[in-house]
Amino acid sequence: MLKVLVAVDDSPYSDAIIQMLSAEMRPADTTLRLLHVADPFPTRRAQAKGSKEYPDYETARHEQYEEARQLLTSAAARLEAAGFSTEWTVHEGDARGEILDEAQAWGADLIVLGSHGRSGLKRLLTGSVSDAVVHHAACSVEIVRVIHAAH
Repeated sequence: MLKVLVAVDDSPYSDAIIQMLSAEMRPADTTLRLLHVADPFPTRRAQAKGSKEYPDYETARHEQYEEARQLLTSAAARLEAAGFSTEWTVHEGDARGEILDEAQAWGADLIVLGSHGRSGLKRLLTGSVSDAVVHHAACSVEIVRVIHAAH
């Protein structure tokens, strides 16, 4: 049985991952664990719920969790319709560390995640989640890219 940890967010990369898994993996031999990593301090959302001086982190974190739950249940439903066995979880923290920790704790054989294609200053400041996972994972990693057509 192949255990695949799938990092899911609200980007087009997650849709591409679901399409790739449905097309390339055998559902009978694969268990998927969908993981979404939420920001533990969603400051902009908290300020929008409260104020700049008194951000409402409790409401912001609750809303963030509910959005993650909806995202994951929708992705799980699509994958289950393709015949996969799925489960999902939401973690808070740094995506790089949370993906690596979950893969190790669960005993994943493969990690699948999207590459957001950041470059330059943004990549320097935030780092690349996919690069960190590729370089530090104890299992295989597959990066799914979205190719944009030239205009």
